[in-house]
Amino acid sequence: MEKRYLGVLIPYLSWTAILTGAENHSSLGDFLENWAHLSVYADNYYMYYILVTMQLYLIFPLIVWLFKRFLSYHHMIVVISAVVQLGMLVFIKYQLPNIDTSGWPYLLKNYGFNVFVYQFYFIMGGYAAIHYQEFVAFIRKWHIWFGISSLVFACGTVLLYFYNVHVLNLTLNKAE
Repeated sequence: MEKRYLGVLIPYLSWTAILTGAENHSSLGDFLENWAHLSVYADNYYMYYILVTMQLYLIFPLIVWLFKRFLSYHHMIVVISAVVQLGMLVFIKYQLPNIDTSGWPYLLKNYGFNVFVYQFYFIMGGYAAIHYQEFVAFIRKWHIWFGISSLVFACGTVLLYFYNVHVLNLTLNKAE
């Protein structure tokens, strides 16, 4: 695991320094303060995905254990993960904006940087890796329906956006 962290951490810190250096700083102390903040919180320049990747490295052994421990329940693991994902999506979209999160830990109030918000994608990736042949056969069998449903959901996303803005009167930021 250390190799993976070094392979990600060194480029992450380097790019963070480069991106921070591109900003205007009044002193070396100001630069170091901004670089340290960006390195820890990854809240600028879309670097959060690397922070999430490093969090994934921490929980990856748990995902492996889960699939090994429950060999007969891989489908159920994916279904439970999907239900949790949808529950989080609804909560984050419609409930969290109405809750005071100022006293919450950083990774909870800034949920976009939290690996658990992406848990379904990682669980599904593990499932697809373990059951690769079955997964590919399933995709090939149903690929037309996946294409059609993708088009329907894309249109539905646009309609949901207009519903959020014009019916729920959400701000542009919350509607997106």
